[in-house]
Amino acid sequence: MMYSAGAMYAEMYRNQTAAAAAKPREEPVPPPNLHHTFEDPNQFYTAPALGYGQQPPVPPTSHQPQQQGAPAGYPPMGGSGPYSQQPAQPSYVSPYSQANPYGDVYAASPPQQGYSSYAPPPPPQHQQQPQPQPQQQYNAPPQLPQQQYGNYAQPPAAYGHQPPMHQPQQQQQPYGMPGYPQQLNPDFIRVTQVQLRKSSTKPGAFFDHPSVPRLMPQDIEEDLQQRMPAPVHITPTSRLCIRPTMGTFPQTQQLADSLGLPLGINFRPFAEPRLNEVDLSDKGNAMIRCKACGAYINPFTTFTEANDGSRWQCILCKHINVTPRAYFSHVDPQTGQLEDIMSRPELLNCSVDFYATPEFLKRPPRRPVFLLMLDCSFSAVASGLLEAMCRGALAALDSMKNDDALYMAIMGYDSTVYFFNLRSSLRAPRMMASPDTVKDIANVNDDFKLEKVELPCPTGDLVVSVKESYQLLRMALESIPKVFASTKEVGCAFGPSLAAAVTMLDANGGKILASITSIPSEGDGKLKHRFDPAKLSNQPKEYTMCAAANDWYKQRALACSNSAISVDLFVGANKDVDLTTIAPLARFTSGSIHRATAVTMSGMADQVQRSLLRFTAFDCTLRVRTSKGLIVPNFYGHCHVRVPDLLVLPIADEDSSYSIEFKMGPNYAAKFAYVQFAVVYTTRSRERRIRVHTVQIPVSATIGPVINSINSLGMSCFLSKMCVDMAVNGPFPQAQEKITEKLTTAWKAALKQMESQGVRPGAGELLIPESMRFIPQLLCGFFRCAATGLATVRPLPPDERVASMSSVMSCPIEAMVPWYVTWTYVVYAPEEDVNQLPASIFSSEQCVHREGVYLINVGAVIVLWFGKHAHPTICELFGVNPGDVTPEKAKEGQLSVSPEQLEALRQRVDNLIWTHRQINRSVFTAVMEPCAQGNATYEPMMKRGMVEDNTRNLIAYGSYLRKVWDAVSVGK
Repeated sequence: MMYSAGAMYAEMYRNQTAAAAAKPREEPVPPPNLHHTFEDPNQFYTAPALGYGQQPPVPPTSHQPQQQGAPAGYPPMGGSGPYSQQPAQPSYVSPYSQANPYGDVYAASPPQQGYSSYAPPPPPQHQQQPQPQPQQQYNAPPQLPQQQYGNYAQPPAAYGHQPPMHQPQQQQQPYGMPGYPQQLNPDFIRVTQVQLRKSSTKPGAFFDHPSVPRLMPQDIEEDLQQRMPAPVHITPTSRLCIRPTMGTFPQTQQLADSLGLPLGINFRPFAEPRLNEVDLSDKGNAMIRCKACGAYINPFTTFTEANDGSRWQCILCKHINVTPRAYFSHVDPQTGQLEDIMSRPELLNCSVDFYATPEFLKRPPRRPVFLLMLDCSFSAVASGLLEAMCRGALAALDSMKNDDALYMAIMGYDSTVYFFNLRSSLRAPRMMASPDTVKDIANVNDDFKLEKVELPCPTGDLVVSVKESYQLLRMALESIPKVFASTKEVGCAFGPSLAAAVTMLDANGGKILASITSIPSEGDGKLKHRFDPAKLSNQPKEYTMCAAANDWYKQRALACSNSAISVDLFVGANKDVDLTTIAPLARFTSGSIHRATAVTMSGMADQVQRSLLRFTAFDCTLRVRTSKGLIVPNFYGHCHVRVPDLLVLPIADEDSSYSIEFKMGPNYAAKFAYVQFAVVYTTRSRERRIRVHTVQIPVSATIGPVINSINSLGMSCFLSKMCVDMAVNGPFPQAQEKITEKLTTAWKAALKQMESQGVRPGAGELLIPESMRFIPQLLCGFFRCAATGLATVRPLPPDERVASMSSVMSCPIEAMVPWYVTWTYVVYAPEEDVNQLPASIFSSEQCVHREGVYLINVGAVIVLWFGKHAHPTICELFGVNPGDVTPEKAKEGQLSVSPEQLEALRQRVDNLIWTHRQINRSVFTAVMEPCAQGNATYEPMMKRGMVEDNTRNLIAYGSYLRKVWDAVSVGK
């Protein structure tokens, strides 16, 4: 019997998945007691990930067995991970319906515990409901069946679920490793064995052996469940908020240099919108901080003076501070902690929100404001961006109308500037055209404040309360697309419009959501086209197109930062807008850039809605404090570094991500390094808060524990940001090679350590440190994306590169993975068992056939691809007209699947799409789009993302893995 390549891989992976499932896992044992000085690493274990709002266990005085349930470090039963939380939605309209095949703009749900008020729609509900899971948590989505990834996506070796090599194995010894130790030695490198050969004789250039690590959604889910080691009574920071590149820092910079990889932390201060809140009003109403360095009290604080709790020692500078009388409590001699510690969340949780005490309230908190700055020109109307901006804002407005503290303003521009009087006493909004505003010149003064321009009416009539002027705001947003529907204006007064927007927000600050579809051509700040991308494409000087024409927009960005104003840019793609010059508006104000292309336009309204509804922190400043001897040389991300340890984030949100690099001082003798992030911000309800994240990182004098603690996602995120930083100053291939050299250096160091322990690769195999196993795939995918990748069939516009660089620098790695690896699933194929679908396959054109239907997540969009010979019944199952996607008729009698099986398949696919939208949304709210074979809009992006294929100028994952291994082997 003949098997297709897909069927053969599926059978192979099923067998390996079953073997992995039968493998027992060891659970960590908690320490026997909690009396500690935070300097003994034996007193720590990896704390389980607590749900949002859950209280940590009471500190025991004797050994307590770990609670039974899911193995430590793995997602708890019932699906409680970050991508499994289901918002409480009353209903869901399937995106496959005939009436609306591209999905709909969904309404926001009420805020859920631990999440913002915005979330993608829950999995669709069909007539055939899934059976309830016995341990499923309330509000969790239906559990995806095991076989949804079973055929392809859950092989233990191919996708990261290989049993760790260091664990005792009864059935077989690790191949090529005689005398492998049964007990884990901290210095012993845990490795993944990879066979660099093909698993079949089928033609193809990619390495499809199942031992090649490939990152899948369940790997991200498992990674997010991990926590930093901490005493049992302390809840560490979430992996969503704090993701170090290494879980153990090298003790010396010399040791770090021998490894070649950066020490750093990827930081999302508001990834968890709701944390444990700390109210000190009944404990003296004053913040408990170190008098020497200003660090906040935290769970790792130790109290001294013979257990009376009258003094406490700062973990950063070791200064002894006097405990304020109102905060005083005796120390329990058995636990070494305060007697009333369970009533002090700041001593139990590494991430907390302090209510602002009087010293932080010297002036009233600024009111939160959103300002829509809409491009109303012909190109904005023709591209659909103006309509998408208004539609997204309208969808968000219904969820914002009861916010007492929230304010909003609307303005537009083409060759002139339009203001909207929205005073609540009016019956209808008044639009005022102001051509004089285009002629005004607003310079930046010596204090980096933008001079004000004259407005046609008082600011109070333009910036209005959402609650009081809800109807007027709604009428304005509904009328704007109609008013400008027949416009012929092609001018772009972006600069003057920006000056007017900053004038409107000067007193309070706020978030500007600005759209632009053509290069600024009117008034101050106008630009000219500078480059011909075709001439510089793939040339050594191509990076020069990433240099700004002037610093006009950078100066205004710094002025915005000083006025607590942030700018999000929604950029049209039909014309070059010189985004390189305009991008500093987002880069220095903690903003974001979204490019409205033919691929992303269908999701643009959803993105505007999310930008308005997600958790947003206004008027932010971030202070980073570290242990003595830990140096902060660099920051990466969209922010303004005012001083080496102070970042100005005018407005941040739950998707904002930053990276901080560290270097070890010459004589770092402590067993732990401490880092504390403190963000002072204002909530949407106009409350001043101080969010504090405290991180404790073990320090090692040997290289083994450091290598074993590398986090693949965190390190890949950091290296990609370093590559972007290099790419703006030199050729793109050169920047990629420098990053590959760092990976090669680390791999050589690990291999040298392995050889000293008697571990060597066998014939035809390579050894990857288990902690680094996903880095080559992620870097290879990053090198293919528009940020630093070379062009293939067409030149890459500079605007596309800059937008991609912006996403890499400002977005969390969990959401960037689909942009790098392009997850592909077979939804239907004649040779596959429909009960085992959807199933993951290699991202290669060789695995996609014209008789099948495939789901492909390319980051910007989730494509449902139909082959030319796809059966009409399958097309109709997903609400697609067969005539639109299958011009060639399928063979009669080919489909032998019952209606019940088809309905179950439909439900599993809907759940899978919902899961991937959850993953993608921190970068862009990708929607599902049907795509026929040969579609010229989506297939170029799909082909560029097929990481298993060598494409023009783009290396395949298998080839890149072999390239790195050859470089490692040569240097041995």
